[in-house]
Amino acid sequence: LFFKWIKQNLKVKIFVGASLIVILGVSFGHFDFWKRLYKLQAENLRLVHRKAGEWIAKNLHQTAKIASFDIGAIGFYSQRKIIDLGGLINPDIHPFLKRKETGKYLHLKKPDYYIELKMPDCESILGIKKYLGRFYSFVPLVAFSGKMISEPVVLHSWALKVHRFNWLK
Repeated sequence: LFFKWIKQNLKVKIFVGASLIVILGVSFGHFDFWKRLYKLQAENLRLVHRKAGEWIAKNLHQTAKIASFDIGAIGFYSQRKIIDLGGLINPDIHPFLKRKETGKYLHLKKPDYYIELKMPDCESILGIKKYLGRFYSFVPLVAFSGKMISEPVVLHSWALKVHRFNWLK
């Protein structure tokens, strides 16, 4: 019905055509920007997340449970059990995230290691450090860093640290 209406109305045809031209023009006008940003992100994943996953595969025991907000490359290259602090594969964390009480969730799950991401507002999203000294402490093991991307990328992590949990309770 919609397409029949468009066929019958010349003004609508002109409007739809002009709108598509504007949308495509704006999109292609920023193509180089998005291409460069994609390349920077991919390079950063290689320098930081992949290297961390490979380090974990080499240095941590096969049964290690690792808590991380960013799970993709780390999980793939480490081949270890990942506790997803973002809630994609562990949706039971959602109530804890809403209350910024991820530390309580970690206390229930008792992972062996924690991947601390250096990214804007990571701690304000997770609320992990407010439970340091109450449920656990961290023993830093290794750090990886890449380039901080200045473009507006909200959840971009340019560095990470691998910590071993020291459970206090």
